[in-house]
Amino acid sequence: MAYREEIKFFSKTFYLILGAVVIASLYFQTRGISAVLPIVILAVIIPLLFGRLLISISEHTLHIQFGYTGLMKKDIPVYAIKDARIVTYKPLRQFGGWGIRCGTFEGMKTGCYSMRGDRGVLLELTQNVRVCITKTDRVIVGVNSPEKMISALGAIGTRVNA
Repeated sequence: MAYREEIKFFSKTFYLILGAVVIASLYFQTRGISAVLPIVILAVIIPLLFGRLLISISEHTLHIQFGYTGLMKKDIPVYAIKDARIVTYKPLRQFGGWGIRCGTFEGMKTGCYSMRGDRGVLLELTQNVRVCITKTDRVIVGVNSPEKMISALGAIGTRVNA
């Protein structure tokens, strides 16, 4: 594997609070108060589906996965990446927030996979890929270390503009 980065949304503090909520809900459950159970279920499901962003690059594939379950993932063949460069973007203004989003970047329709921050790698592709409900040939992957991702893409033969 040429590159791997895992960006976690939730901190250890979140999991401590989640544990306290689970314990409190179990306590209230024994008292006959069951309204807390849906909150606990959501508090467990949301981190499983959206708790991390995993980006990995192998010899043939750029793999992007949200959450721990693997339900939300995208594989982009490396040969389909015609150009890659580091960019700074505005997640709220240009994409409506973080996550799997579509918006406008540099005046063009662009998909975005991000967890936090405002730096990433813009991939210009030779073919359209589906991001959300939109098909686009431009995708931003928000990462903590875009320089390392660019270096890995360059090492496997992708044209990069560092």
